[in-house]
Amino acid sequence: MPSPSPLRIYLDANVLFSASFRPKSRFLDFWELQGVEVCVSPYVVGEARRNARSQVQLERLDRLIEASTMVGDGPLLLVPSNMVLAEKDRPVLATAIAAGVDYLVTGDKVDFGAYFGQRFAEVEVIAPAEALRVLALRSA
Repeated sequence: MPSPSPLRIYLDANVLFSASFRPKSRFLDFWELQGVEVCVSPYVVGEARRNARSQVQLERLDRLIEASTMVGDGPLLLVPSNMVLAEKDRPVLATAIAAGVDYLVTGDKVDFGAYFGQRFAEVEVIAPAEALRVLALRSA
């Protein structure tokens, strides 16, 4: 019997940044979960790099990127036209939809908070702590 497909998650820049910020960040757990594929894109990588505060953090960030699946940035037309979302966040949702991931993991409560728990083209928007809880249960 073939093994099940991994759950695919797309990390927003704030989660990627937070994972690289401290060597013991709990967000590093995303890369340790069995049956979970972590995805990033040039857009979120660029944003995380711009916000990095030290060379050490950039080095940690590079290691995380290397351990992730790079997906292409998605076309903005995939974002529902009636959706109220900051311009800087539209590429994040578009890429998650284009990549066909299971979850868009973001800590951006201001812009994405109203959409936590909702699905857009089969992609569920979820907060990092909730994602870790759900994914840990599913990968056990």
